[in-house]
Amino acid sequence: LQEHWAGRGGIHGMSFNIYDSSSRKWHQTWVDSNGYLLILNGGLTGKSMVMTGTAPGNDGKMQLQRIEWTPQPDGTVRQHWTSSDDNGKSWSDAFDGIYTKSPG
Repeated sequence: LQEHWAGRGGIHGMSFNIYDSSSRKWHQTWVDSNGYLLILNGGLTGKSMVMTGTAPGNDGKMQLQRIEWTPQPDGTVRQHWTSSDDNGKSWSDAFDGIYTKSPG
């Protein structure tokens, strides 16, 4: 699965998602136009796809990153991205959005 996205302030990027049959995990490589790279691994947890990885935070220190995609009853998918500075003891919202199918 290849995703292209555009955010506020002109930033844009893409991600590539694959199922790695050797590890039996999903893998995502995520990049943006500011040179940010995030590599995530994970799989299904209940009804959600949950992937985690590490990447530098705004202060340059490494943070644990977690992204969850959860199907909603109306057919949309919620993406909830959180980050942790304390190895998962507490989490802060980085992004919370809804995916919808494009018309056509």
